[in-house]
Amino acid sequence: MEEGLQRKIEEMFGELKTEADFWEAIRSYNTTRQAMRHELARDHSPNPNNDTDAVAELTEVITMVRAEICRRFNIVSPADTPRVAFGKELPPPPAGMRYYHSWYQEIERTINQQRYKETICSGCPFSQGMKYFDYMAAAAPCGRWSGFIRLEPLNVCSLLRFADPERGGFTLAGLKQAITDAGGDAVVTKCRQTTERLQTPAEYCLPD
Repeated sequence: MEEGLQRKIEEMFGELKTEADFWEAIRSYNTTRQAMRHELARDHSPNPNNDTDAVAELTEVITMVRAEICRRFNIVSPADTPRVAFGKELPPPPAGMRYYHSWYQEIERTINQQRYKETICSGCPFSQGMKYFDYMAAAAPCGRWSGFIRLEPLNVCSLLRFADPERGGFTLAGLKQAITDAGGDAVVTKCRQTTERLQTPAEYCLPD
């Protein structure tokens, strides 16, 4: 690894403080590497030689970040995780430690829960919950829309901002009526409380 890159990684380690910070970093690097590998596999990369080198460099970075995670937070690395037959449970990790993949899923779940609370969907009866909520893409599965719907911004219902009423979207009055039909006045109240908590712009709040 080049000395300059090594120094940048060490500087990054000084800036990353929490488990969530490191999770964000490793997730970002993994996502970037996966996208580059995909482009190379499909022969869509404009500079395949450079991108091949970049993937190799990213792999080195990911290895270093993962090692720092394991060192700093008392995590058993993937290389040191016992191998078990498919469908079998891992033995308990050493006292005070967690397996890397368990750690990764735990932090991902915590971040998703927090991010989901920051979305307008968290107070909506049409939301399919956070199980399939995509934190990185800020996209949520919606019961009134086919597939995932992207939230831009997080505190505004995208059915109001982007969707044509003839294709499943809503006017404010139409959305209020649909919510009332789905759960009555109590659910309408919950939706209003959510817009207040998230400081949704008035033009996207349910009418009285």
